[in-house]
Amino acid sequence: MAILNALAAQRKSNLSDLLLGINNRLELKEGNSKNEKSIEICALVDCDGSPSEVANVVSELVEEGFSTVKLKVARRRTPIEDAMIIQKIRETVGYSINICVDANRRWSYAEAMQFSFAVKEYNLQYVEEPIKAEENIIKFCEESGLPVALDETLDAIKGDFVNHLQKYAHPGIAAIVIKPSRVGDFENTALIAKLAFLHNKMAIVSSAYESSLSLSMYVQFSYFLHIQYENVCKTRNKCFHDGFAHGLGTYKWIKEDIIDQGLINNVLKVGGKMRASVKDAQNIIERFSWGSKRLLSRFCKNEEAGCYSVKIDEGGLSSCFRVKEAGLHTNKNTVIFLHGFLGTSEDWAPIMKSLSNDARTISVDIPGHGKSQVHAKQECTISVKTISELLLKLINEISTEEQRVVLVGYSMGARIALHMALNSDKIKGAVIISGSPGLKQESNRKIHQAIDKSRAKLLISHGLHNFVETWYSTKLWSRYHSSWRFLKINLIWISVILS
Repeated sequence: MAILNALAAQRKSNLSDLLLGINNRLELKEGNSKNEKSIEICALVDCDGSPSEVANVVSELVEEGFSTVKLKVARRRTPIEDAMIIQKIRETVGYSINICVDANRRWSYAEAMQFSFAVKEYNLQYVEEPIKAEENIIKFCEESGLPVALDETLDAIKGDFVNHLQKYAHPGIAAIVIKPSRVGDFENTALIAKLAFLHNKMAIVSSAYESSLSLSMYVQFSYFLHIQYENVCKTRNKCFHDGFAHGLGTYKWIKEDIIDQGLINNVLKVGGKMRASVKDAQNIIERFSWGSKRLLSRFCKNEEAGCYSVKIDEGGLSSCFRVKEAGLHTNKNTVIFLHGFLGTSEDWAPIMKSLSNDARTISVDIPGHGKSQVHAKQECTISVKTISELLLKLINEISTEEQRVVLVGYSMGARIALHMALNSDKIKGAVIISGSPGLKQESNRKIHQAIDKSRAKLLISHGLHNFVETWYSTKLWSRYHSSWRFLKINLIWISVILS
């Protein structure tokens, strides 16, 4: 969509005109509402409630201007209950509107036939995906006499749509419902639609609950298909009729759209039908382009990490911690991230953002790293134990008394997290990445301590730059030179602990 929209913008055009081409574009007179470039929209209705309640909902939609409604069926105890809904709707609004039903392949063959016998007199435009077994669709068409529409059947097609759809050329298949995002792209959608038109079937563009941004592109693409259908009719000397509505009524179901003035404000009653204007759809896209930063930031604000400082005194140490936080402060789940040697709280920023909708996420510059400083008031040793005690006091400072937290630690941070988890009831779980309780054999521990002391002397005597070059040239890091991507696999363990 982005590429097509960019091409259209470059030519100071819109999607439908871009696809039709300047020579084939239908020239319309300005100011004539009948010739306004637009497509009809079908309303989507859930069948929850009694027959009277559903019929009243449909009646309100008809008063609003909708001449086609689609109802979700096969969600009640028996198909007869669904048929009673259709009966009540016809009694309430009459036969001036089109009614389509969508079973989403939930019925057995026997149940679908039971429904078909009960609704024969109610003039359904089509029954969408009535049965589970794809191989019985044609049989259902012939025995029920009801027009059928395909939808989920398209999802199983991989590659060659032309040959696969040939077996559905049966006249009982009245419509092909196409979700562009499911079939792959607009090219596949256009191919399937053309096959439908050539076999005298409706090609209906349908939404998979996309935002008004996508729906606005679908409006323009549906208009392109409308012109294609008109051309097919002219070529075959057949009567052109504009009697089908596209399944874009899901805009009414969106609680919060990414565009303030989305499609809900641009579907209007024209000529007794609810229609969406191509021009208005293009305006929606242009408005989104102009204000995308503002619009996107509205949805990312809860993920933006804030920074603050907290001073902690514990024993003979005083530390000023730099703390980074994302997610809602009131969230009952709190995850605290501890970085490794030479790292900072920034190392965790992408992972914090990805979890911030489900937890309060906090990362800390461990004392001596980043912007956290530590000072000894008196002679004392800075160790895993003393740093752990400082961090525990910090956690108590920034969380409620009864709140328990999950620690996520990497390398040096993993060792600190492990020590904290073993020594405090405040910690309800810990994710330990590249850390361990230590070496079992005394001889191995002595060797490791000697190596650590040697590295410490190197750091003190030759400075950080030389130490870092030596450190990252070791075999330990040869696998991970491509970055911290390997840490992302541990997100699943965090989710497990939170649940």
